[in-house]
Amino acid sequence: MVKFNQLSAFDIAVKKKASPHFSLYLINVKDEMEGKTIAQETLKQWNLPVKRYHADQMTDAQLKEELSFISLFDERRVVLIERLEKLKKNNLTLLEKETFSPSVIFILCATSLKNEALNQRAEKEGMLLDLSSEKPWERQDRFLHWIHQMANSLQKKITDEAARKLLQQVGFQPPLLKNELDKLSCFVGQCPQITLNDLMQVCVQMALEPSWHWTNAILQKKAPLACHLGRSQLEAGGSIQGMLVQLRTQFQTSYRLVCLVKEGRNFQDLQREFPQIRGEKALQQAVYLAEGYGMASLRKGIVSISEIDLLSRSSISDPYLLMDLLIARLL
Repeated sequence: MVKFNQLSAFDIAVKKKASPHFSLYLINVKDEMEGKTIAQETLKQWNLPVKRYHADQMTDAQLKEELSFISLFDERRVVLIERLEKLKKNNLTLLEKETFSPSVIFILCATSLKNEALNQRAEKEGMLLDLSSEKPWERQDRFLHWIHQMANSLQKKITDEAARKLLQQVGFQPPLLKNELDKLSCFVGQCPQITLNDLMQVCVQMALEPSWHWTNAILQKKAPLACHLGRSQLEAGGSIQGMLVQLRTQFQTSYRLVCLVKEGRNFQDLQREFPQIRGEKALQQAVYLAEGYGMASLRKGIVSISEIDLLSRSSISDPYLLMDLLIARLL
């Protein structure tokens, strides 16, 4: 149907034209977690059952079953496939050439997929959002525009200065940005505008918790930022062993969260398991970060953290060298 290089245009088209006749939505965005957020917003257009797959774990039989699935009760279902660039070559060929079942809507998420045949099919039979070649300043402008839109949805205006500072502090993470905007909206109350002063008062905790910011940077796989924040903590007198203990605890919590979500546990189950994570939004953010890092990576990460901890107590005493080794293994 059409190709989009701007998220705002894609959002408008999805809301206006999301119809049972469309069978394919291809989302190609550099940041995997941002792609997941866009996919979730797209899914909201239909009240249909959803089956989720990670491409690297999807078998040939599963894909063939989804391509040929026919509903006996005229109800369609959505098949969401993430990390599409990791799909086996023969399965990519199936997506390029096989006829889609009229009972299935495919949402395909990729971060670095270069497949002209599949792109053309998405343009012809559905919608293609391609932000893979988006410039850094274009991405920043897009997120600043999104922050202003979210503030408007809360019946607030946010100054440009405050919006830029919020993006700088939180990063390009829509769920985290929305959470901070919700807090700011509550803080200003009846006041129609959110200013930089409001931001510094409400979000000051973020600046006072560099260790929290450091562990999140690791879970977000932002190596330069994680390295910078880790070294800053060490320069401020932080203990590498204390930081490793905190990071291992975070990884263990994140791994347990992903396991429970995979088992189908609901919010109440997760809240009982992790009472220290207060509030539904905080819990959603924790799950969001944990799933983005990945179960297998979390499991390997726990082992790597323990190995670095052992090195710190035996053969290597330089905390900065240990920090570099840690970031290299985790990211």
